[in-house]
Amino acid sequence: LLIDFIGYYPFFFLVGGLVAVIGLIGVSKTRESTELEPLEINTFQHLKNTFKKKSSVNYKQFILVLLVIAGWNIGLNVFFPYLIIYLRYTLGGLNSALIVNFVALVVSIILSYPLSKLTNKLGRKKMTLISTLLFSMGVFFVGLAPELITLLISGTLTFVFYAALSISTFTWVKDLYPEEGRGQFSGYWNLFAGTIPMIIGPIIGSIISTLYGVTSLDEYGRTIFIPPNLLFIVAAFVTLFTLIPLIFAKEIKVK
Repeated sequence: LLIDFIGYYPFFFLVGGLVAVIGLIGVSKTRESTELEPLEINTFQHLKNTFKKKSSVNYKQFILVLLVIAGWNIGLNVFFPYLIIYLRYTLGGLNSALIVNFVALVVSIILSYPLSKLTNKLGRKKMTLISTLLFSMGVFFVGLAPELITLLISGTLTFVFYAALSISTFTWVKDLYPEEGRGQFSGYWNLFAGTIPMIIGPIIGSIISTLYGVTSLDEYGRTIFIPPNLLFIVAAFVTLFTLIPLIFAKEIKVK
């Protein structure tokens, strides 16, 4: 509704401004420990020291799990920036698009706790395998679904197993963190869960949208861009690349 009233770019500036203001307030209220001291080494040396020969970390498995996380997040970011716009024009209105997202989100939140229990029961690797396949299937059927009810079903499937993937893979990689450097290793997780996928995924999505998207006129005579359903088909197949590092990744037993 706000986008309809002020437009996309003012909306993005508004949201960005709110985030900046909240961040500045948070920083100003945060009290830094007086015991913290700056490192006497440069950034490169600091990164190099992360990977020590004598360490409790299984670096091979750590990197494989990071690649698993990057794989499904790249698939997610192929279509996610276009999701609301696609649903809006596929269903013929923003309200219907928001209904699909709201229902899918609520169901995924409700099922998050049972999914976490199931992850502990089945194990991280098995749960990741199941969730990758079902998440990919959900995304694929979003691209094929022509109406509200089918989009509700496929959208809910997608969101639920997005939550399941987050639970299984994020807990898996954190099982591999060393006690002496959990914060530092969280930085690598953020790189593979956020930064890299948010570069590669949108590039793929942008190419597909540019080549196969269409422009049209809305009811007010404004030119609009409609993303193609091919976005979701491609995203589903990109997600399946997650299975390559997953095959070689091994789960450790957490005491």
